[in-house]
Amino acid sequence: MSYLNTFSIENLEKYNPIFKGLNTPVSGFQSDSRKIKQGDIFIALKGHSVDGFLYALQAENLGAVCIISDSDFAKKHQDGLTIPVVYDQNIQSWLPQAIKDLSNITATLIGVTGTNGKTSITHYIAQAINLIQNKNNCNVIGTAGNGDVTQLTTSVNTTPDILDFYDFVLGYQKDHEFIAVEASSHGIALNRIKNVDFQVKVFSNITQDHLDFHKDFKEYFEIKSKWFFEGVNAKVINVDDPRLRALKLKYQHLTNIISYGLKRDADVCAKNIQYSTKNIAFDLIINQNEIGRYTIELIGDFNLSNVLACIAVLVSLEFSILDIVLVLNQIKSVSGRMQKIENTENSVVVDYAHTPDALEKSLKALSLQKTGKLICLFGCGGDRDKGKRAKMAKVAQDLSDQIFITNDNPRFEKPEDIIGDILEGLDENGKNKSSVILDRKQAIEAAILAMSNGDVLLVAGKGHEDYQLVKNKKLPFSDVEVVTHYLNEVSHDTY
Repeated sequence: MSYLNTFSIENLEKYNPIFKGLNTPVSGFQSDSRKIKQGDIFIALKGHSVDGFLYALQAENLGAVCIISDSDFAKKHQDGLTIPVVYDQNIQSWLPQAIKDLSNITATLIGVTGTNGKTSITHYIAQAINLIQNKNNCNVIGTAGNGDVTQLTTSVNTTPDILDFYDFVLGYQKDHEFIAVEASSHGIALNRIKNVDFQVKVFSNITQDHLDFHKDFKEYFEIKSKWFFEGVNAKVINVDDPRLRALKLKYQHLTNIISYGLKRDADVCAKNIQYSTKNIAFDLIINQNEIGRYTIELIGDFNLSNVLACIAVLVSLEFSILDIVLVLNQIKSVSGRMQKIENTENSVVVDYAHTPDALEKSLKALSLQKTGKLICLFGCGGDRDKGKRAKMAKVAQDLSDQIFITNDNPRFEKPEDIIGDILEGLDENGKNKSSVILDRKQAIEAAILAMSNGDVLLVAGKGHEDYQLVKNKKLPFSDVEVVTHYLNEVSHDTY
């Protein structure tokens, strides 16, 4: 890690006495064994699905001088290792603070949590700041990628490992004053952003997700809520969400909360909303003052809500309201987020919706645009929250005229088992209008062939992803590319 090159071992001794006995030059920390260079300390975390200590020998071979691990394997299996191995079950208690103290963060950090909307909100914030300041001055860290919103690098996790997080931030702040970060429940629970000072935090909504990781919804909600209310930063919260509205009332004594919403009065809100097939027009109200009427080139009420979150963040950062409203009509949709792919006859939308709530919102938004059928194609991820599968099927059944059920990152589960769970959410009417096609490419092609003039097809679940996870393989696959290619074929066959 480049930012650790200036650290001396004496800097670390106050955080953990294990460093006192390490009489060797140290160049930095690394938690990814593939990135180890000569002189690094390998932090082998036991992780959620992969135990880092399994890569201890690889780390030594690449030049690691010491291994510190909270894995039980570190106590029992040190065969073949010649470098010191220290078992420390409390590593997560001191490492975040040590890295924070030894890093000089000067950038303004904006953290966004919530079940849905994190990527869109962080990207809208970055786009708006870059437009206002007429330069790339805000980078992002999140699901769709990291860095400049126009040239993202692939991300491994929504919220990176703690060492990668600081490496990104310290690298980005050389040329960027602002960094918008997605704060996932996994990232919070695994201490990836513990003790990080965010100048603004956003809570977009809360619905069921990730119950394969969290023991129940209560824990999932509490993890996000606790993180959101930590610190003295500005807190931007969506009061359209009933749970978040109750949360705001609970903390109404705080003066640093900014509310936003579409359905009720809030500090930042929209009135007299008009939706069309291409944009949304609305009256913007800030602190009960009518600012003016504006149009954004996005679709769906949830995207208007995400833009209001962006506005609230910029207001909290003391950008002028005039500067903010002047760039609203230049904000663009995010790749794989309600991304419209059209030819002369068909309208297909690719979206990342992979929860019941997100699927419902996407389908409701698209129902306003159809003059024919609304067709929904979706699947559910393997080795993930099984409780949402039947719920997503029920949503598709209630809001779609035709359904295609297919694969979506089955991982190590049998696709047939996942489909079985999904079908449990359908009644006879739902099953009668559904087709099961496991091959996702074939399913997309069949769904497009089923379209007539005026129909709208939602291809849901993968969004920006350019891969399909099947067992231990990451196979190339992009919904956007498949849709675009097949629409072009259909168009050429027409003439």
